[in-house]
Amino acid sequence: MYVGPAAPESVTGGNSRSVEAWVYNPEIAGEETIFAWGRRGGGDGTNTSFNHGTNADFGAVGHWGGPDIGWNGTEEAGAWNHLAYTWDSDSRTTTVYKNGEAVNSEANISLNTWAEDNAGDPLPFVVGAQNEAGGTRAAGQAGSMTIGLIRVYDEALEASAMLRNFNQYATTFGLERSDECWWNWTPLHCRPENSTRGETSAPSAVSLKLKSNRLWWRKSTG
Repeated sequence: MYVGPAAPESVTGGNSRSVEAWVYNPEIAGEETIFAWGRRGGGDGTNTSFNHGTNADFGAVGHWGGPDIGWNGTEEAGAWNHLAYTWDSDSRTTTVYKNGEAVNSEANISLNTWAEDNAGDPLPFVVGAQNEAGGTRAAGQAGSMTIGLIRVYDEALEASAMLRNFNQYATTFGLERSDECWWNWTPLHCRPENSTRGETSAPSAVSLKLKSNRLWWRKSTG
């Protein structure tokens, strides 16, 4: 578990958000937390827990109650996977992605993610666990996995961006890159797979910063 800074207003309440992570999970439980903010306890749509779990209702994202969503049977243990989640406040749609492809979505979803605990203190970002209503960490949904990279955004990324982000580190994590796009930090490019490009390596240090509308959290943890 790693407790970070307070979640900014731009990803709480009813604001759009996206999360992506490279995850190696040797054995998948019903609900294992990758990255979370907000807090447990309700009401509906007030928590944000990005998960890697087998539960069909909340195995992918626990928003609390009806807005939860699962991975639609695509969970894969014992392998690196690029997992991602978006919620678009305009369309009110949640979408989850595995290795650059959308695998489940739900429309007409309303969120109001808690920014504070029940004492009025700011709630943090947390790797590998969720926040309780009192501001402590919940033990029952802790993740037991290796996380290579986490990125958080205060916007709902499009499907094409998720594919590019998968391609950026696909070969680093032992997967084949899609032949549609690859990511180069600045600017963003799409080229055929056989185009000349520079290779990148996975980060190993913790780095957390808000730049433009992208919050990058890079951490290797077991």
